Amino acid sequence: MSETPESIARQIAELESSLSQPLPDPIHRLVAQQLAALRQQHTALVTLNAAQTGDVRMGDVAGRDVRKGAEGTTDVSGTMYGAAVGVNLGTIMIASGSTVPPPASGAVSQASAEQIAVQRERLATHRATLATLLRQQAILGSANAPPAVAYGIREARTAIQRIKDALRGWGVAVEDGLDDV
Repeated sequence: MSETPESIARQIAELESSLSQPLPDPIHRLVAQQLAALRQQHTALVTLNAAQTGDVRMGDVAGRDVRKGAEGTTDVSGTMYGAAVGVNLGTIMIASGSTVPPPASGAVSQASAEQIAVQRERLATHRATLATLLRQQAILGSANAPPAVAYGIREARTAIQRIKDALRGWGVAVEDGLDDV
């Protein structure tokens, strides 16, 4: 059962009180880390008539005349890998980018050194993202982690597998990481 915002606020107050006391450096750092994690968890919780939902942000209602932040248009050309989220006339749009091109008809296709380097760099980036998300999940626990953490882990693992398949299709040796699956 998840904790209420009030109980988390009490824990935050207790940890803040502890930090005002003289503590050895390792203990101080540990308490500060716990405090930061609880603050993040507290921010992510909103109580609606005794129903709790995570990762909710309250803000301006879409479709009103309230205008905040940067406005304008952008023109981006190229290939997008992953998901893009945007707002169009008050409607949240989620689009999935194209995937890494598969090798041609089962045969080993030729890829330039630059294409291979780009895919290796993306693989390293997705693995670093995965490591960060897994660390967040371990700190917060799977029951208390925001839904974006679990979604991000799935996205990163999907991208890692897609890139490994493309590289192997090009005849490039790729090691399997422990967290890839």
